[in-house]
Amino acid sequence: MTVSAALKQKSSSIEGIEKWPYEAAAIAFESIPRTLAQNCGVNVIRTMTALQGKHANGENAWIGIDGN
Repeated sequence: MTVSAALKQKSSSIEGIEKWPYEAAAIAFESIPRTLAQNCGVNVIRTMTALQGKHANGENAWIGIDGN
């Protein structure tokens, strides 16, 4: 999530098609925790929203999906 957020921030400072690779990579990095959440059987939207919120608040960057 931290890498994804950094790539999104970087892409917002770039104009035109040069920003597309940054946006695509950001989406790809978000798919990892999303897939883990789906495989764990949790509510994906709620889990991803909570995870994004924790990372946006500057909490521990090592917070992730708990499969228990």
